[in-house]
Amino acid sequence: MAFYELDHASVLDTPAYKRLGENPSDWDKHMLPNMHVEARTVYECILTCGETGTQHAPYLLSVRVDIAPEVEDEFNEWYNVDHVPKLAAVPGVHGARRYRKLSGNGTKYLALYEFDNAQVRSTAAWAKASRTEWTNKILPRLQAQWVFNTGQRIL
Repeated sequence: MAFYELDHASVLDTPAYKRLGENPSDWDKHMLPNMHVEARTVYECILTCGETGTQHAPYLLSVRVDIAPEVEDEFNEWYNVDHVPKLAAVPGVHGARRYRKLSGNGTKYLALYEFDNAQVRSTAAWAKASRTEWTNKILPRLQAQWVFNTGQRIL
């Protein structure tokens, strides 16, 4: 996963950005044919919980999900009020952010959690925070496609 934080999505419409694609470097020409881009999506941040600080944590969990429109409002309320705040408070989690798609071919929602280590999701605290009464009520009704990836940052 490559993740770029922008001041604003309109940066992608500037002549300077467009020139990057029109005039690839030798390195781009060498690397791009060997890459598979599953999705290219522009998201806006809709929620931040915890303290991500100026330095990013060494591990990142991304959760991508599409949700049926008829349960979307309830999903967002649960995710913003119960789920993300509780997970962001688990020891070893630096913080969490939620995003909603502005454009592109990826999922409508993306959540990013910053961890101290890859074992955070295996702790009793994570299990307790991720299985609240509200979570147990809503999950069977969501009929959502969830994609989870945990990885170590390389930059």
